[in-house]
Amino acid sequence: MATVYVKNIVAFDATKEQIITFGYDGNQCTKNRIIVYNSATNASVYDDTVTVQTLEHTIPANTLTNGTSYYCTITAYYTSGGIEYNVTSSPSNIWKCLATATWSINGLSEGTIIGNSYYTFMMSYSQANGETVNEFYIVLYNQSGTAYWSSDALYDISVPVTASNLPNNTVLYARAYGSTINGLQLDTGKISVTVDYTVPDLYSNAYLENDKWHGWVKVTTNVLDIEGVGVGNYSFTGDTYIDLSASGSSVEFGNNFNVNKNFIIESLFYGASTNKTIMTLSGEGLSIPITTRSGTFASGNLFFIELKDTVSGYVLYSNMINIPSLSDHIHLWVQRYGGIYNCIIKNMGA
Repeated sequence: MATVYVKNIVAFDATKEQIITFGYDGNQCTKNRIIVYNSATNASVYDDTVTVQTLEHTIPANTLTNGTSYYCTITAYYTSGGIEYNVTSSPSNIWKCLATATWSINGLSEGTIIGNSYYTFMMSYSQANGETVNEFYIVLYNQSGTAYWSSDALYDISVPVTASNLPNNTVLYARAYGSTINGLQLDTGKISVTVDYTVPDLYSNAYLENDKWHGWVKVTTNVLDIEGVGVGNYSFTGDTYIDLSASGSSVEFGNNFNVNKNFIIESLFYGASTNKTIMTLSGEGLSIPITTRSGTFASGNLFFIELKDTVSGYVLYSNMINIPSLSDHIHLWVQRYGGIYNCIIKNMGA
């Protein structure tokens, strides 16, 4: 014998169409009928039959009324031995139609620059039917889509929430999502923000030791000198750039630097053609060529950087910029933090 049941229905805006789904076990379902009832009066307010094989039924926009609670039943029709049969579900859960809420993070919009290593979130919420927020979360994602920071479950939108230790010179994506007491879904979507704050050019712990016999103080720091070694036929352009355009030329930084740990690398380059590997990060179980790429997209021809770990297959792409000229200086910023990479490029001009 066939069986049918209505899947859980959460609150939705009656001014928009809503798909009601149901479960069914039996011969092929050939059509289905939905009857929606006012939960306060048990009066039928919508009755419709559709000839489809999919296990769903669409309630058209403006059929129901926001602020009112409803339940429904589904009748599934099928044939057996050339005879049509039907089976009707038990009543669904009661849901409430509610106007779409206004839900946003105060002061945060696409492209916002966060000028500190922390950010305090405050939510803005309003709903025409007086619906109350039940539970919500705030999350910051990195460019690979992994959650970098997440709040605990939150219940009071009037209480500020602070995310700390944000990585500098990084693009993050902020999102706040949750639901109301009647199940109305709240979601800001992912909002792109840039963390960019001023930090000292050089920071180190300094250890002071008084030498009273000689009348001076000995200062020791943990700053390490990282010196590159030129390979192949290279030359210098002034005191700022090294020309590595000759085949086989490179600079190797092999001492006092570990690419298997957290790091930030910044460099300026120009004159690199597309599909040119401009840097390779090599370490224990790690080999990541950093390569220039370009492509044609809806917004035109764009230039970007590809990081590809040839060992694990991990691939990351930077932000995209307009195709630079060969004389344009490109600022490249690469970060590894907790095993996750970020890469940002910016055209600094010729």
